[in-house]
Amino acid sequence: MNNNYFKNWLLWNVGGGAAALAVLGIILLLIGADISRRAADIEVQRQSLSGRLQTLSSLVSLRSGSERAKDLLPKLQNSLPSKDQLIGFSKFLESIARTNQLSFNFSFLDEIASAENMPSANNFSMTLSGSYADFLRFLKAIEASQYYMGFNSFEVVSKGKGYEAVIRGKVFSQ
Repeated sequence: MNNNYFKNWLLWNVGGGAAALAVLGIILLLIGADISRRAADIEVQRQSLSGRLQTLSSLVSLRSGSERAKDLLPKLQNSLPSKDQLIGFSKFLESIARTNQLSFNFSFLDEIASAENMPSANNFSMTLSGSYADFLRFLKAIEASQYYMGFNSFEVVSKGKGYEAVIRGKVFSQ
């Protein structure tokens, strides 16, 4: 009977210990899975917060840039020529064209009224004839001029020994 008692006692203790270890292992696996899930959630939230912080930093930078731009806008608008000063614009371009041995034809097309954040502009078209090197010198000269211009299109075609260009653009004014 002692032998049977010992077997029961051993079976009970070993089985109970094994069951306790199995329950403990299952609990540890569940806790580990929960910790992993929470760590993944924390990482997602950290990345989201990092993105929001970067967005907020960009917004602050844009806002400060906007404030500086508001201060500079009147100075920029005052640097633009008045509409009356545009009367000499075609003569100015013609003198640069003649200096660079280009034949020249110019016409204003229409006027675009100013808006709250945009100056007024006058569209123009000019036709030039001459050599390629003369065109380049002409363009460099008008780039360094006092007028603020934008070009919409360049059409350059070969005409005999030279070239003919039709340039459409706009000149900005107050």
